[in-house]
Amino acid sequence: MSQFNYDDVTEYGLDKDLLEEILRKQIECTFIWGPKDHWAVGVLMTYIWKDGSFWVSATSQRKRISAIKRDPRVSVVVSSHGTDLGPAKGITAKGHAIIHDDQPTKDWFYPACAAVNIPTEGKLQDAFARMLDTERRIVIGPIIHGNRMAPDEIQGFVDLYDAEIRYTDHELGGLLDRLRSDGRLEDTLIVVTADHGESLGEHGYFFEHGDFGTEPEIRIPLILRAPGLVPAGVGVEATVSNLDIAPTILDFAGVPAPDDLPGLVLGTGAAPRSIAEGSLWAGDLVSIRSDQGTLIENRTKGVTEFYDPADRFDGKIGARGARGEKRRKDSHAQPRCPRWLRRWSDHRQARATSVRKRSMMKHVPGTA
Repeated sequence: MSQFNYDDVTEYGLDKDLLEEILRKQIECTFIWGPKDHWAVGVLMTYIWKDGSFWVSATSQRKRISAIKRDPRVSVVVSSHGTDLGPAKGITAKGHAIIHDDQPTKDWFYPACAAVNIPTEGKLQDAFARMLDTERRIVIGPIIHGNRMAPDEIQGFVDLYDAEIRYTDHELGGLLDRLRSDGRLEDTLIVVTADHGESLGEHGYFFEHGDFGTEPEIRIPLILRAPGLVPAGVGVEATVSNLDIAPTILDFAGVPAPDDLPGLVLGTGAAPRSIAEGSLWAGDLVSIRSDQGTLIENRTKGVTEFYDPADRFDGKIGARGARGEKRRKDSHAQPRCPRWLRRWSDHRQARATSVRKRSMMKHVPGTA
């Protein structure tokens, strides 16, 4: 009788070369997504393996397309069964799907898909590519396996993101020029901010936000121009929130804020506080930020992380994490922030009945 422990899956594994060979020799995958009822659904689909990513295609009326638009998190399962590599070898990849309906993407994908299904070049392969080219068909990808992307490919996406920022800056400049030419600039309150940040590969999280609550996701710009009310160049060093925008604008306008309006007036010297942002989108997750550091607690995954304020994100991209963020997990995080954990646990318990499938952002009393 063999003494090999088949239950110990830690002994199994695929080296990089074998994994690549499986993905190139196989042509079908199980594509899995989450519908509204959260009951995972999967279908067999032909895939293209290109530059470390999966690409698939479907017609736009398929339910999986509306599901991906609502929640782009998907999984892809590939087995070696049916190839000359034999059975019992496989891989599961998790990623975020991007839907493409542009002609340049279709122009390279359709011939590539035809070549996978009909390896011999000729009329049949060309006919297959033409069959795919229908009005309703879209392309899904890249679904990044293992967050493995070539540095130049990562930089290409980052450059596109920078281009969006540059375009926004240009349009904002046009708005300011118009206000100036109309003589309204000096009596106009201007606020420039954003609803969230974006992870561009930090912590192995590519081109998304909302799943981890790390600094690149929750750090946003907040710039106010209030002629005659705020001197130019003045900054607020304390932790602030976009919840502070409404009470600050009301204060500038001399309008009393409602008693139940959350947030503080910026620049009033308020006591240090913690700001918590959580989302049931990514499981039972909360990210708590203050001048003392950032605490991230994910009860679904059983992970607690703490980041010192001096080690927060410095804006540099790293494939394994954001350089400048030094993480302390579990046993290190909890002793450092016991009051944060207890305070947030009580707060979450009290709010649990009112939070359903939506992001929430609430103040937690200060810890100073």
